[in-house]
Amino acid sequence: MWWEGEILESKRELLTADHLLKLTTSLLNDEKVMISIINKISKAVNKSIIVFLEQERLRNRINMPSAERIKLKMFVTEYAKKTGLTEEESKLIFTMDKIKEMKSGWFIPLKEKIITDEYIICSFNERTLKNYLLISNNIIKKLEGYLSNAENNP
Repeated sequence: MWWEGEILESKRELLTADHLLKLTTSLLNDEKVMISIINKISKAVNKSIIVFLEQERLRNRINMPSAERIKLKMFVTEYAKKTGLTEEESKLIFTMDKIKEMKSGWFIPLKEKIITDEYIICSFNERTLKNYLLISNNIIKKLEGYLSNAENNP
């Protein structure tokens, strides 16, 4: 199906982020590299969610909002449980969106703390990014599995 290429592209983004995290950050520990990793993780997850929602739109003929942030919220509120996402995975979607929003307007010092939508203070470091990668990979796998099952069982 058409969505398989999009999911593959999301997985490639995560592989690139993983590569940057494993090799580049240990050598350089550069804040710009860390922000690039966040961008790649966020892009991969968001792309997978958008693909999922587009497939749902085509299959069920539902209206879809145009703004990405509204699509993410719609996905978490209406489809996260249906696709098997955990609470932690759903929270990461909003956390990554909040980080992306914050960094677009300001520079985030990596040694500082970030406040998420739920006002939870979290450390922004290599270990946190490794966890984000792991959770993001799980999200993409679950969406891919759901799309495959839906395709095979219309």
